Amino acid sequence: MFTKMMVSVKAYVAGLVEEDGQGLAEYALIIVLVSIAVVAALQLMTTELNNVFSSIATSLQGAGG
Repeated sequence: MFTKMMVSVKAYVAGLVEEDGQGLAEYALIIVLVSIAVVAALQLMTTELNNVFSSIATSLQGAGG
């Protein structure tokens, strides 16, 4: 199934006519979408990472004090 889909995508891409600036616009769109995904992932993980580092800091303060 995946192979058929890849063949279809390759056939579609081969049929496209290259236009000036088309590649640049596509790369820019990909970069924007990846950036949005990274920011969203970091925002979701921020609270959990803060909790982990806080518990580590608390443990270290208790062990050293």
